[in-house]
Amino acid sequence: MSQFICPLCGKSNSIEKYDPSEFDLDVWAKEQVGLGRGRGFKEVSRWSLLGNGEALADMSTRLLALVGLFYENGHITREDVLEQVGGDEGEESESSEAEAQLANLEREIDDLADTVWHELETEEEAEGNEEAIDRLSRGIRLMVAELEASKAIEESEEGEG
Repeated sequence: MSQFICPLCGKSNSIEKYDPSEFDLDVWAKEQVGLGRGRGFKEVSRWSLLGNGEALADMSTRLLALVGLFYENGHITREDVLEQVGGDEGEESESSEAEAQLANLEREIDDLADTVWHELETEEEAEGNEEAIDRLSRGIRLMVAELEASKAIEESEEGEG
């Protein structure tokens, strides 16, 4: 049996049985209670997380990186994205806003990289700081992914304009 690993959550899914059209278009959280050893769980309540920006921040960043990946590999087009989010309304202001966000991200990445290299100039200083280094590394990777997605979208807009 072949399986793929979801690039968003890391869950393995059967390729033969995967049908995303069966999923709700929402982000749900749920509370469950155990039914006893070996008897599974029962859902007690369910609620949408769409109104909770804090809970969805990492997921949003990852989704933008995936959109950039799919775009770069030709699986989606700019038109696909615009159709999904509502078209070209305010294209000029969105473009200048995107450029400002891109410049901001580049500055943040540069600042973070400078801080990391300044604080950890030798391997000896890095010993015992693995957790902090890991957090910084994840933060840098997320910002780089967001930057790459923004650049891909900007390049596609320039190519069409």
